[in-house]
Amino acid sequence: MAPQRDDGLIYERALRAIGRHLDAEPVYNVSMLEVDDGFTVRYQPTLHDPTCRITHFGKSMLEDLTVFQTASRGLVRRSDRHEGMWATFPDGHQEFFRALGFILDCEGARGLTLDELDEHVRISFVRPDPADALCTQKCEMTFREQDIRAVVQIARKRRGNGPVLLRAE
Repeated sequence: MAPQRDDGLIYERALRAIGRHLDAEPVYNVSMLEVDDGFTVRYQPTLHDPTCRITHFGKSMLEDLTVFQTASRGLVRRSDRHEGMWATFPDGHQEFFRALGFILDCEGARGLTLDELDEHVRISFVRPDPADALCTQKCEMTFREQDIRAVVQIARKRRGNGPVLLRAE
């Protein structure tokens, strides 16, 4: 079980909401930084334009997105908009970010930074030192495509088959 955060943030929920929001349109070179009241996310809307968009996901916005996204579960999406490395993942950023959030919650992580590069995702965070509860450790991880697949597969097994989506025939 993950240590309880005093600020109430649950990475699994927050990152899933951010991932689903990002999957609504093609995004490239995502960078995420945890800030005092949520996350700041920077990304490019097209691969060949260096113009970046920046979105702040405060705690209230994350709560609203979670409610909105929960209400829209089961609706058929217009089309997959995943690009680059994410094109081979049916649920794009959302599923990996959710699985990553679970890992971070279990680690007692704080201060997440995430950088999406061409062929991998690199994260860093601080967690309590297992050897000394009064100290912290800086951790860094790199996830390549096969690592992302493995993390997503483990998360699917942990959750079971998940809800059955009803579709009109």
